[in-house]
Order: sequence, then structure tokens, then C-alpha cells
Amino acid sequence: MAKYEQYVTERDLELKEAHERLGLPSYRLGHALTWPLRRMKKLFVSSSNGRAKKRVLYICHNHPSVSPGGAEIYALELYEAVRQSDEFEPWLLARSGQPDSAQMRPGTRLSMVGDDPNQYLFFNDLSEFDFFYGTAVDQSIYTNNLREFLSACQPDIVHIQHTHLLGYDVLPLIKQLFPTTPIVYTLHEYLPICHQSGQMTRTTLGNENCLEASPRRCNECFPKTVHSGTFLVSRSFSSAKSILTRAIC
Repeated sequence: MAKYEQYVTERDLELKEAHERLGLPSYRLGHALTWPLRRMKKLFVSSSNGRAKKRVLYICHNHPSVSPGGAEIYALELYEAVRQSDEFEPWLLARSGQPDSAQMRPGTRLSMVGDDPNQYLFFNDLSEFDFFYGTAVDQSIYTNNLREFLSACQPDIVHIQHTHLLGYDVLPLIKQLFPTTPIVYTLHEYLPICHQSGQMTRTTLGNENCLEASPRRCNECFPKTVHSGTFLVSRSFSSAKSILTRAIC
């Protein structure tokens, strides 16, 4: 036990120095950010495609270098913290495009972030996304573009921070390509199950909390939408949710 405690102390000091060099807000933050990943080590299969480190792919709806937001900053800080690990190699894929950034370059939807070969922007246009049903209008985004990227990345685990502007259909695509790869989804809000900006509040009763979705309740909040359509969206996500290894709220 004494040797183990000595190892833990030395390792924590090494990690603290690495995080300080990286310029993260604090060592405690980095330690907290990587806690879910360290907790889920048992989810991994033994194989990592012959790589020395297990590859973790983070997917987010935006990149903080384009438009900083809470989920975006969290995803990047998580990426930076895990990059110091001896066990994991992080990749980050973030959606980009108008109105926050320039249009995609001709011939490709992908662009590397700065000079980091493990961070990529995935471009699509707002007109290509169905905001109500949370999916791409042009399904070739999944069958061609995202499929090619995922096949090149070959992740050992996928941690989704957000599917907004990418679509829920990315979940079955990942499962189809990598049947044994764990898929983790962090719900930063409840957008997949609530059309009220994901806040689970009623639009008709003074923004009181909504504790469940149902055809009647969803239609009361959004009577101008297709009848019960909002509830069907939540049911669609519930079907995709069965693909997940773990959801974090």
C-alpha cells in the first residue's frame, strides 16, 4: 500500500505540472474533467487497433475558436486534459459553418483546427439541417462525409457533447461502423427531448417545469406544429438512446 500511495502522489504531481504547463484553469478542473473517462475504463474492449493509446473521439456542435459557449469550452478543455494522459489519445470533431464562420472550402467538409492534427471542423449549412426533427436534410452527410471521417479516425470510444446541427442520425452511424465501441452522450440540456430550447419548461403555464413529454403536453406547448410532432421527435431520440452505452446529465 505504501508503494501504491507513493506512486499516486508522484503521478498526481506529474499531472499537475502538465496541466499547469498547458494553461488549464486549474489542476482540479482537469482532474474533474477526466473523471468520467477514468471511471469508464471498464467499458473498453481489450483491442485498440494495435495502437499504444486508446483513441477517444469527442463530437460537439461547435468549436470555441469559432464561437465560445459553455459546452464548446467544456469539450475543448476535456480534450486538452485527456491529451496529457498516458492511456488515451483524444480527437475532437466540431461542427462549423454559417452564421458563425465562413463557408466550407470547395470539395471538402473537413478542415483541421490550426496545426493540431487531432482537431477538425465539419462544415454544413443551416439550410441542410432540419431543426425540428434534428437531422440532416441531405443524408449524404452521414453516408459519405461523416462515414469517411469516422472510418479514418477508428475511435475506441465516442463521447458526444452535442448533436445539434449534426443530427441524431450520427448515433446509429457510429454504431453501424463500430458495433463494440462505447458511445457516451452528455446532455448539456434536454434539446433532444424538448422543443422549448431543451429547457423542459412549459410555454403556456408561466414556464413551469415539465416533468414528462406526452403527445398532449407537447402539443399544448406548440399547437402550431404538426400535431404530436414534438413528442415524436422525443420518441425518435429515445430509439437512438438505446444505442448509447451511457448518458450523462
